[in-house]
Amino acid sequence: MQSLWYRGKRGTSHIHDAEVYQRNMEKFIEDVREDVGLPSLPITMVAIISGDGKYVEKVREARPGINLPNMVCVDAKDSAS
Repeated sequence: MQSLWYRGKRGTSHIHDAEVYQRNMEKFIEDVREDVGLPSLPITMVAIISGDGKYVEKVREARPGINLPNMVCVDAKDSAS
């Protein structure tokens, strides 16, 4: 079993949301793993490439900073057409 996570645009509109994004994502992943009873569930996260808010880059910078076991962050920015 593996999980793919692709979201984050909502966190780009307000500075507070962008600042707590990393910790909120870490907590979310930990909670999901606990809820499904799979503490090492592999997670693949796709870094957002755009957003409506002015804090897109701040959220993008937080993604690679999430350092949890069996979790990788894939940056799709250079693959967008």
